[in-house]
Amino acid sequence: MKNTKSIYCILMLLIFCLPNLAQAKIDWNRVVYGGNFGVGITSNQSAVLLSPTLGYRFTDQLELGTGVIYQYYKINNSLLKYRSDNYGAKIFGNYLLSESILAHVEYEWLNLSTPTFDFVTNRYIGNTRQNIGSLFVGAGFRQVFGRKSVVDMMLLYNLTESPYSPYENPIIRIGFGIGI
Repeated sequence: MKNTKSIYCILMLLIFCLPNLAQAKIDWNRVVYGGNFGVGITSNQSAVLLSPTLGYRFTDQLELGTGVIYQYYKINNSLLKYRSDNYGAKIFGNYLLSESILAHVEYEWLNLSTPTFDFVTNRYIGNTRQNIGSLFVGAGFRQVFGRKSVVDMMLLYNLTESPYSPYENPIIRIGFGIGI
């Protein structure tokens, strides 16, 4: 049911945008490059996130794009020695409500490795790979730097959160864009 809602939302977004897409010619000044990245290191955990994006500003308010995702996690403590390489893709839309406030919608697909436990013995027995879809909605602030660079600070909510989701609601995301 949750995946049906996700697909429905994406289809509705495309239906409303396709008439404008069919008439548009590519203006390379409207192509946007960006993404987000992160690194976290503690004494027994490491995490790295890389997510480059490519988008297009169809109007001064509407930007649609896509991106790839790579996440690396490593846990090394007395209870668990675990490593995960997750990868996936996303499509997103930003709509500028004002010069500095934006609405954001995104569908993300991740293939991730999750630890598997034997609950009888409470022991880690290996990893299982699975596909997880997430539908994010939210809003944020856009800070413009110069003529062609921005930083977006967003508060997102995963509408399809599950026990296997690598995110906990709410999600705070900071991203950048060049070429706007």
